[in-house]
Formats: sequence, C-alpha cells, structure tokens
Amino acid sequence: MLRSGLESMHTRFSLIIAILVLSSLGYCQILNRGVPDSYQLGYATYLNAGDSSLVLSNSGASSLAPGEGNLCANIYVFDSGEEMNECCSCVVTPDGFDSASAKNALTSNPLTGIVPTTIIIKLLATAETAGFCDPASVTAAELAPGMTAWGTTLTPAPPLGKTYATVAVDYKDEELSAGELASLTSTCSFILRLGSGRGICKGCVSGD
Repeated sequence: MLRSGLESMHTRFSLIIAILVLSSLGYCQILNRGVPDSYQLGYATYLNAGDSSLVLSNSGASSLAPGEGNLCANIYVFDSGEEMNECCSCVVTPDGFDSASAKNALTSNPLTGIVPTTIIIKLLATAETAGFCDPASVTAAELAPGMTAWGTTLTPAPPLGKTYATVAVDYKDEELSAGELASLTSTCSFILRLGSGRGICKGCVSGD
C-alpha cells in the first residue's frame, strides 16, 4: 500500500517536472527563424549632449502586389537600468523613409518621468493589418520580413572627450524568443493601459 502510494507520488512528480521542462523549452523557442530583419536592436548614447536618430525603411519583402506590404515598426525603448520606458508603433510603406528623434520622439515621454541619456531600442516588424499597429499585441504569426533600420548616435571625440562626434549605428538582426516577445508585449500593454499617458513614444515622421 505504501509502495503504491510512493509510486503514484513519484509519477505525479515526474509529470510536473516534464510539464515545467516543456514549458521552459517553449518559452525559449525562437520565433523569427525564416523571417529576416523582423527583430532588430540598436542604441543611442550621450543624449544629454545632443540628439540621436532612428531611421526606418521597408525593402518590400512582404509585398505580394503593388500597393501592399506595409509594415508596422513596433518600437520598445529601454533605459540603462534595463526597464522599458516607452513603446509605440509607426507604419513604414514599401521603399518608404521614416525617422525618429531619440530626444524628441523616443525619450520625451518616459514612464518614470526621468529622461534617460542612454537607451536600447528594440524593433519588431509586423505586417500592417486593419490599418493600424499595436505594439502591445504582437504575435509570432504577424512577424514580417523587410524592415531596414539604421541610425546615429553621439560618442566622445578625441583627444579629450569634451566634445562629441556623430557616428552611425547599424541595427543588428537578432533571434526572438517566445519569452522575449511575451515580455515586450506585456510590458508595453501595462504602459499603454496604466501609464496615464506616460510611456507612449511619439513614433516616426514620414519622409514620403
């Protein structure tokens, strides 16, 4: 009787461990394999000394016919403390040109009320549907190829580092895990719903 009870307990324990392992594996699953350029990272530094920029375009890789293939560039801005401070989206048309000022568009409305001087910028590209973009509800099925991103930032100029030079920032195409996607969208959802207007960045200015 005791042995039977122990075997039953061992079976349940093994089942729980298996469920936790499978859940963990799913959380680490890479979602953007085969969807190039859909998740990119960049940065801006020394914003206390001047402005930096983010520039976006759309190669048209998602276009199936003329006039189609708009992308949502979903933008998530993190401060040096690894906290998301702002999020927003902008529509990027095929062969279009959109830009955002780090100071005036990406850090001007921080959730905390403290304007960061160094930021990490994460971008998710999704297909535009129903005429709008929502950075808080991105799903893996919506990821789309074709977003191109680059920018500028400031760096201390030699020899004394008392002045600053503008340098190019090449955004890096990265792997997107299920856990990262869940973190980005859930934190942005919190900002949009409970931030009382704070934490919503101004997005892009179209150059079309």
